[in-house]
Amino acid sequence: MRALVLALTMIATPAAAADQFDLVCEGKVGALSFSARYRVNLATREWCEDSCERTRGISAVTARTIVLYNKLKASDLDSEARISINRETGEWSDYYSSPDQGWDEIGKCEVAPFSGFPVVKRKF
Repeated sequence: MRALVLALTMIATPAAAADQFDLVCEGKVGALSFSARYRVNLATREWCEDSCERTRGISAVTARTIVLYNKLKASDLDSEARISINRETGEWSDYYSSPDQGWDEIGKCEVAPFSGFPVVKRKF
């Protein structure tokens, strides 16, 4: 029985590892460079950015695209935002638009080992 549990654990580990990874993304527009690091767990549908102060739910996952964040504009005075990564090409898009500012950063992401989420002490 112990051998069966060990064998199943070893089989499950690569699949779990494939669902957890970091994405190191970089882009450049003219002389302006930008970058971001995302920690992604597809199994729990969670992600965080850079220093990982808080985790968020992943908006959508398909065979071709991971949409980390997708906020639609509710009115002309509202903002909209979207962060997406093409799983086939690594293309990364970080789009934000509001009445007074905006950006549309496009770059490439590379996969890196999963650096984990911070341990959160819960009250309940």
